[in-house]
Amino acid sequence: MNNIQIDDHIINDYLNGNDLSIYRNDDVFSLGKDPLGNEINIFTEPNPNLIEKAKLITHGFIEEIKKINFSEDPKILKYIPNINELESFITIKLVTGLPHGMRRMFRGGNGDGIVIVIDVINGLLDDDANDLYIEEFANYIRYAVLLMILDASMGTNEENSVETLAHAIFTSSYAEYLSGANQLEKLDEISLVKFWEYTEYQTIKKVLKKKRSSDVTAFMGMVVNSNPEMVVLGVTGKRFLNCIEDENEIFETFQKGHVEFLKSILKNRENKQSILLPNMFTLVNRLLILLVMGYIAWSIGGFLFGESLYNRVFYIYPLIIFITWLFKDLLAYKLEIKTLKRFFVSGIVMAIVSVAYMLIVL
Repeated sequence: MNNIQIDDHIINDYLNGNDLSIYRNDDVFSLGKDPLGNEINIFTEPNPNLIEKAKLITHGFIEEIKKINFSEDPKILKYIPNINELESFITIKLVTGLPHGMRRMFRGGNGDGIVIVIDVINGLLDDDANDLYIEEFANYIRYAVLLMILDASMGTNEENSVETLAHAIFTSSYAEYLSGANQLEKLDEISLVKFWEYTEYQTIKKVLKKKRSSDVTAFMGMVVNSNPEMVVLGVTGKRFLNCIEDENEIFETFQKGHVEFLKSILKNRENKQSILLPNMFTLVNRLLILLVMGYIAWSIGGFLFGESLYNRVFYIYPLIIFITWLFKDLLAYKLEIKTLKRFFVSGIVMAIVSVAYMLIVL
């Protein structure tokens, strides 16, 4: 049992086939005003054809929320002794009507409460993947609840730029650690995860040196706009904790507080790589897409307008693609997106294909 509140009246109205337009001005969908004073409303009419599937998902989500039992986890109690009390400030609001692609976000509730908004429909997988979708939600909601509890239980001076950044990275890092969720593992499946890691690292260096609040505001704005689920936040701290094998050391680091945690990240050698590699990976990845599209267009042109368009460059074009692909995989390995084993397997496969192509075509 837990003290987390569940608000499911919006999703229940959807499941019952009721008109959701009455919720258009609900706080969930109202983001205040733009610079011109116009109301920003993000309510989007949901797909009415997903009701049956949404019923199964909603039931699964609620069951997973009820399973959360942080107050009986010795490790969590060691870090947050009063977690049972703090849970009552958390409300999980199950809705539908967020814009396509937006699945989760955080909103302020009444008084000092925090609302975690979950759009049940956005992000639905194939019909046979309900269990995976619910499992992914269960992992995330543990992380999100602990993130909000840590954030609420640890005050910070918002006028101090170093404290603001340290607090955000510290709470998200320990929420990942204590929840046991695999959010960081899921991030590793995203090719630009290293971009976030180095961007955050560069921000830490800049803020500790110059102490400008504008740098923190710009970074946090980029995180919130790009990832309202707040999973990418604290990726440097999450990796830092992953490098510590002794649980006592992790707890001692926690006790030292968020500012010292930020300084520890800065000293960590694993975070002292240049941002050149992730930028190069992004560039090569986009170049590879353009090369493949160019080859397809050239092939279609030759088919339509005659083989005179096929010259020697055309016949070695696939080799250029294979080499670029191999270089991209090498960068992926250096950035830890791919393992050494996967890099060698990719290289061997591409080498075999390249040799076979040369023997047949050239």
